[in-house]
Amino acid sequence: METPQPPGGGAKWIMAGLAAAGVALGAWLWLRPTPVAKPPEPPAPPAAEKDDAWMKETQALMAAGRHAEARDRLQEGLGALPRHPILNVLMGQCLMGLKSFDRASGHFETALAADPEAAQVVPVWLGISLLNTGRAARALSHLEKPCGVPALEEARALSLTECYLYLERYE
Repeated sequence: METPQPPGGGAKWIMAGLAAAGVALGAWLWLRPTPVAKPPEPPAPPAAEKDDAWMKETQALMAAGRHAEARDRLQEGLGALPRHPILNVLMGQCLMGLKSFDRASGHFETALAADPEAAQVVPVWLGISLLNTGRAARALSHLEKPCGVPALEEARALSLTECYLYLERYE
């Protein structure tokens, strides 16, 4: 039995959302609150510059549409840090680019569990991935609250509309 697909083929909104991923993720990192009394951080290990370059290269692969290569790199990173919220968000977005929405949902859920402050934008990605697997009722709760990130807000609103249509909620 085939999984029902949302009306209008939500893939076009996914691609628009993926284009805004970098902006939304950057805004999330920039806008999320920081603790008032932050303990001093240990000195950065020499690998920090290498890790930063690795992240930029991975994001560049995703921006270029080379999702399979980015997925391979992210799998390596998640092998060492399986609950890392940013790596899980990126893997979820990468898997959405590969149209592997079921697997993407799991990574977004892991990111939310690892960093509850991610609740501003990650639920939108989770909702979109759930919608594209035919789980509109579950997606609805993640899409109803505005995320406050303009680059992602349009994709959220359009996906929310698709949920309502899919669920035949016309009120």
